[in-house]
Amino acid sequence: MDFRKIVLNFFSVLNSIYLGLVIYIEFFMENLTKEPYEIYYDLWMYVFVGYCAILIFNYAMFGKVTLWNFKSNK
Repeated sequence: MDFRKIVLNFFSVLNSIYLGLVIYIEFFMENLTKEPYEIYYDLWMYVFVGYCAILIFNYAMFGKVTLWNFKSNK
């Protein structure tokens, strides 16, 4: 694998773990203090921003929009 692909896939996994922790901590541990609509809206904003960051990072490094880069072009 190319070094840039390794960096991108590591970033994607790290961002997915971060989003999972945000979802768990923010929306399952503190959901008693918020209205259900606020929880739903905040959840979608975190997920949208997180995966947009992956797509922008991937586009900047590889010139294409995708979440993962496993295919080898040999």
